[in-house]
Amino acid sequence: MTSHFPEYIRGHFREGEILCAMGSHDEAYKCFQRALNLNPSCTEALNELAEVQIQMLCKKGYSRYQAGCAMEIAKDLKEAETILHAGLFSARDSEKYFSEDEDIVQPPPIDLPPSADLREDPTNPKKCCSLWVGNMTEKMTDQQVANLFKKYGEVKSAKHCTERFCAFVNFAHYESATKAMIALQGKDLAGNKKVILRWPDKVIYGK
Repeated sequence: MTSHFPEYIRGHFREGEILCAMGSHDEAYKCFQRALNLNPSCTEALNELAEVQIQMLCKKGYSRYQAGCAMEIAKDLKEAETILHAGLFSARDSEKYFSEDEDIVQPPPIDLPPSADLREDPTNPKKCCSLWVGNMTEKMTDQQVANLFKKYGEVKSAKHCTERFCAFVNFAHYESATKAMIALQGKDLAGNKKVILRWPDKVIYGK
């Protein structure tokens, strides 16, 4: 059908669904991409594409937890693989639990105006646990980055991408990520001038 009606978005979407059910994730990926090329704001295609990419990463030996976390902060599948290869997310992170009897202190309600850029909205509308940190120009180890942010809550993983002058920080709880953004947005941090903190695109748009 899609060969005869290449502009029919639903046709590409349905073909992708069928291929995905058959386990042909590489081909399904192409179908959802074609649907998004025709309509970039198609939420159904965005969601299915995200799921297919997670399945493709799982086939490479990563856990669903690792694949999902990487896709949250990566702009595409290739970057997600790079992040996972660098060891940003450990499979053991998904095994961290808190006792049901443990009291987790909730921060007071945030009374801040939302940002014009959803990726920098300090109210954290999607309750994201991960942060992208820009303007990280100083050379730092992953542990040093984690140490900078752990005062705001439990840091499950951190990765400094030296060549891109940025870092990724993954908290155990979204409240911690929220506090970090509010406290550090636009501030100088360990020699890094006016850092920029953002929520991952994939969490704000389409999920």
